[in-house]
Amino acid sequence: MPTANRHPVAVLVALAALLAAAVVFAFVRPEYDGQYDSGMIDFSTQHYYSPRTVRAAFASHGIKLYAGEQPAPGTSTMSADPRFFADALQVQVGPREGTGSWGPKLEPYDQRFGNVLVTYGGHDELLLDRVKASVDELR
Repeated sequence: MPTANRHPVAVLVALAALLAAAVVFAFVRPEYDGQYDSGMIDFSTQHYYSPRTVRAAFASHGIKLYAGEQPAPGTSTMSADPRFFADALQVQVGPREGTGSWGPKLEPYDQRFGNVLVTYGGHDELLLDRVKASVDELR
């Protein structure tokens, strides 16, 4: 206590800062935003599209898909750009069985059907038209 008696202003400033931090953490909390929720998918109940079938549908519209990483067993990731940029055409094909989630919808074009996820965030309207035609062919 001798320090508090010798420096009362410093002690009051420290206590005020501690109180302000407590108020901020108690009342200013982020609000839950369900916009980015993504439910689990039971792939065994979905129509199964093989990676070969998906590639063939895109190839019939002049889109070559390059193989990428395999994020989970039985899952294939493909892209129209071998560099796999985030806004490039991305196609993921899920497994025949098991559960998983595609995550939140983040791209302007996002189609999910069966065990397939197709996303595109680029600005090439001609490519987007061919992507839509490929998706229609698969469905």
